[in-house]
Amino acid sequence: MPDANERAGDFSGETNSAGQPVQIFNPATGLPFTGNVPISPQAQALLNLYPLPNVAGNSRFNYQAPVITTTHQDALQSRFDRTIGHAINSTASSRSSAPAPARQTVGFETGAISLA
Repeated sequence: MPDANERAGDFSGETNSAGQPVQIFNPATGLPFTGNVPISPQAQALLNLYPLPNVAGNSRFNYQAPVITTTHQDALQSRFDRTIGHAINSTASSRSSAPAPARQTVGFETGAISLA
């Protein structure tokens, strides 16, 4: 998610994968921007639709969404065909739902993990 500095056009803290500063060029002139990159009102309106980052200190991601539901669903479908006489086919399916363990955020369960 874009952080507060990026939403204001300040990309001075951005680096590439080698850790070098990223230089942003003006597409109209081909010259690098000096200072903040201007953000149009339309772009600002779109940026306002995105939430602010809620995870700090991680270089891979800066936002986690909470899990919406605690229900876990498994579905099983099976089919078997057997011709008996003039072509009698059978199909069976089953579906079940059960509560899942509570989770704080996507992919992260609450509580400590024990390796013992």
